Amino acid sequence: MNKARFLLDLPLALDRSDPVPLARQLADRLRAAIQQGILLDGTRLPSSRALAADIGVSRGVVTATYEQLASGGFLLQLPRSAPRVHSPRPVSPAEPPDQPKPLYDFTAIAPDLGLFPRREWLRALQDVLRSAPDSVLDYSSGEGLPALRHELAAYLGRVRGVHAQPSQVVITQGFTQGLAVITRVLMRHGVRSIAVENPYDPEFIRTAKRSGLDLAPLPVDGRGAAVERLGATQAGAALLTPAHQFPMGSVLDGQRRREALRWASGTGAVIIEDDYSAEYRYDRTPVTTLQGLGPDHVIYAGSTSKTLAPGLRIGWLVVPPAWLPEIRQEKWEQDSGSPGLDQLAFARFLASGALDEHLRRTRRTYARRRHRFIGQIQHHLPQVSVVGASAGLHLTVLLRREVDMPAFLNAAAAAGIHVNDLSSYAFAPHQHGQGLVLGYSRIREASAAAALGRLATLLDEHRLH
Repeated sequence: MNKARFLLDLPLALDRSDPVPLARQLADRLRAAIQQGILLDGTRLPSSRALAADIGVSRGVVTATYEQLASGGFLLQLPRSAPRVHSPRPVSPAEPPDQPKPLYDFTAIAPDLGLFPRREWLRALQDVLRSAPDSVLDYSSGEGLPALRHELAAYLGRVRGVHAQPSQVVITQGFTQGLAVITRVLMRHGVRSIAVENPYDPEFIRTAKRSGLDLAPLPVDGRGAAVERLGATQAGAALLTPAHQFPMGSVLDGQRRREALRWASGTGAVIIEDDYSAEYRYDRTPVTTLQGLGPDHVIYAGSTSKTLAPGLRIGWLVVPPAWLPEIRQEKWEQDSGSPGLDQLAFARFLASGALDEHLRRTRRTYARRRHRFIGQIQHHLPQVSVVGASAGLHLTVLLRREVDMPAFLNAAAAAGIHVNDLSSYAFAPHQHGQGLVLGYSRIREASAAAALGRLATLLDEHRLH
């Protein structure tokens, strides 16, 4: 069997009329490529036999070249292995090294990546690679592949009560892209202001701002967003998290749901429903969606970022027919369609029941972690109040004693603790008092006591009174 050759596409032509030996000429050219950063640290070079054949010299010339570069520290040569570049070039300031993994990671609304169902996902990918037609590798349509849209419409109707025909589903690369698509279409329709919960995720606030929309903040309390104030905002759209407000954790109650839909119906406005972690409700069945109550006035949005992994970049919109053509076109103009193989793999994953099984398993795990987490908070942090429903992947604690928050956050970072200040989600600092947004999905039960104990010590060290 012929082995695949490993080519090196560099200008390595040698001058045989030059008195300088060929091995030295070749070494000079390769050394220059390493020093200039063309050949990066760790790059595998061709075997001496392959490179000799490529540039028309004897294998001995290449062997001598590699030995010369290895002795100078530019190559690493291991037994029975092709040489690899060893570059002394420093990392560019524009590309900082990866941040070390936190000792304790309180990241909010992000799943435990160690729970990702690798075996089931691999099976779905293998099935798709064996059976998918070549057309899946071509440019896709703006709305996504029919197989995934069909499976999602069935799943969302069954699990979340969403009213959706497959034709209404638009596949996106996560919620962030979906929101960017929607807000740009809104701008073209003359919408100039969007009502947004306060507090809310600053990444999505920036997405709305980049589209040119003004923001009208809606206060949040224990009943969810204060949608009764929508009429005073003159906003043409509202972005809401009805099932589990982020980050305060409240659930939009029935009266406010009806008020929000009456507002949209009466003004012609549209509601964007961010249903980011509704599958994770631990004390009761999740509340139904706004879209299920008013499908003509709500664009429903979801993704795999909280249930599976954000790195999959798979999201979806369920769009009322009146908005569908422009949403599809905007999505197509942004990226010419989402990756086809990933769409088919997720469709297979849904159809096989693998997502249902994954959710059953992780729901038990996260419920157990949340229970242990709250117990440790009550033990180590009696000076805080826990707010929010028994849902999602995070909870918010309000501090009863004032701390020097910047100093505390710096100390936490220095101690290897990733934690978010509640004010970082608010439109203005300290609007909701001092608090912390604590994700528990990545804090294993065995680590909860140590993690929260260390957090309590740092809070006490930076208390102002």
